[in-house]
Amino acid sequence: WELARVYALRDDKSAAYDTMIKLQQQGFAFDPTGDKDFAKISQTGAYKYIVEGLKVNGKPFGKGGVAFTIQHDAEQVESLVWDSKRLRFLAASAATGQILSVNATTGATTAFIAPTEENGLFGVTAMAADNERGLLYVGSTSLQTYKKFDNTTFGQGGIFKFDLATGKLIKRFNLAFDGAAHVISALAIAKSGEVYAIDAASNVVHQLRGDSFKPLFNSAEMRSLRGVAVSDDHKFLYLSDYETGIFAASLEKNEIRAITANNQNLGGIDGMYFYGGDLYALQNGTTPTRVIRVGLKDRQVKVQPLEANKPGLVQPSFGTLRGDQLYFISNSQRDLYDAYGVIKPGIKPERRTVYSLSTQFAPPQVPNLAPMRRK
Repeated sequence: WELARVYALRDDKSAAYDTMIKLQQQGFAFDPTGDKDFAKISQTGAYKYIVEGLKVNGKPFGKGGVAFTIQHDAEQVESLVWDSKRLRFLAASAATGQILSVNATTGATTAFIAPTEENGLFGVTAMAADNERGLLYVGSTSLQTYKKFDNTTFGQGGIFKFDLATGKLIKRFNLAFDGAAHVISALAIAKSGEVYAIDAASNVVHQLRGDSFKPLFNSAEMRSLRGVAVSDDHKFLYLSDYETGIFAASLEKNEIRAITANNQNLGGIDGMYFYGGDLYALQNGTTPTRVIRVGLKDRQVKVQPLEANKPGLVQPSFGTLRGDQLYFISNSQRDLYDAYGVIKPGIKPERRTVYSLSTQFAPPQVPNLAPMRRK
């Protein structure tokens, strides 16, 4: 959009229009109405046509909505998992390290796990539930965002394995304590039980298999890893890089390749989940914020928006699957905090809302991703 602005200021109509059309085709919603920087190129029929297309992308879309509000004032709650045996959600705070048991209908909470000397938890930055084996995996590191942060423990942490029913610590798997920051931003569990973890600070993918916890790989192509998902057949890891898009890592061939789709931008993604052969991604780094399905079944990757521009869809971060329903934190409010976890003066965070939508939603037409032809 800033590139289009520069072209407009130079009165380079062709380049400005081409850039704006590319944004429209990618589903972005920008409105330059009243913006003096676009005045030189705004008097043509082509410009008006393109702007109308950009406005269409700003219309509310999708069948999902807020399922409930978590009835607790814990801050920086971004991790969410589903406990299928006890029919409850678990939500965790990066600020306090608390893990709350959340009623799936009302959002009422009870305490489940808290940091203690025995379990060694810090702030919780990721969770994954292995419902088949009754296990809860928690990513936790000592960072300045943790309210009880101690400089002497900076960088300590790793993956914590708990009993999903009782919250009892089973084992702790430590990251290298090397004085550097480590942030487990996402966890994914293969059907066979292996756990894959993203260290967003170093862009390293780790594997936990049995009692073996080790770095698996990193790549110079990936600069800002956030999310991870594993295919049902355990052949591929899918990695979301916030800056550059989605990558598929073959666990059989030791290869990594970028997933591309014509005229689509797959950056700005935090949480990403594999279900039914497709990826479901929470794209909060775009305008508009949206939830997309990345179809992987056909030879040509197909991107479909499932939700966009809805009032409850503010700043989605991470979530969990409950059957064929995707649930996620929809108002993470991470922009209210600085790098040390301090909230901006005079601001009180809202309680976190949990949004839900069906992975089976299949829009008959996808107007905000349809290519536009210039008149």
